[in-house]
Amino acid sequence: MKESTSIKGKKAEELVAGYLKKKGWKILFTNYRVAGGEIDIIALDKKDIVIIEVKSGKQNSFELTESIDLRKRKKLKQATEQFLFREKMQGKPVRFEIITVSMPDEKIYHFQEEFFDD
Repeated sequence: MKESTSIKGKKAEELVAGYLKKKGWKILFTNYRVAGGEIDIIALDKKDIVIIEVKSGKQNSFELTESIDLRKRKKLKQATEQFLFREKMQGKPVRFEIITVSMPDEKIYHFQEEFFDD
């Protein structure tokens, strides 16, 4: 039986959360929903809030990152602004990162500081 896309995505996000915890990061939220969007993972790395977009699939890691186009980045930035306001975290340092999970081997690739809040 084939796994649905949402089940595969959830599995990838769980793998990434475990990976980040092993690095000593604190997971603040997963699947944080706001009007018009969702943030896959919000983590704390020292004093930085890290907004993480998780992508998984059979493609190589670079092909997976290409699906995060300018439109998606703008939506993610808007969702982040709503998150910061809602959680009273405005003014904190924020960075955006992409983590891919290649399937089915579950290999994780972390693209640190992939794009910035500009």
